[in-house]
Amino acid sequence: MLLLDEPTAALDLVYADDIFHEGRRLCDEGKTILIVVHDLELAAKYCTLVLVSDGHIVDVGTPREVLTAENLRNAFHLSAAVYDDPYFKQQRIFVFPKGTTNIDDFKQTGGSTDMSIDAALK
Repeated sequence: MLLLDEPTAALDLVYADDIFHEGRRLCDEGKTILIVVHDLELAAKYCTLVLVSDGHIVDVGTPREVLTAENLRNAFHLSAAVYDDPYFKQQRIFVFPKGTTNIDDFKQTGGSTDMSIDAALK
């Protein structure tokens, strides 16, 4: 068993992703890895999740099962929208500023859904 406590703290994006990618590879080979991390979207990209708050387990399961607005409110006392990324097989989290009562101010209206992708990718 490999235990990692915030192994991606202060790392550039590419190195943080590399750590999780390698962890997923090791898990696929039968290894057990427990990672404590605050980047829920990165964890959701590679892992089964155990959401913990104040030393108590809030939920366990797939990212779709665990990452819900209700669970995030219960665990972190925040208001959030959890949604499917329109381009990739991943959930995204948008955290509303404290005191938000009207989400319309944060919705994209008539905006672009254009995306920039590395030209080297197919």
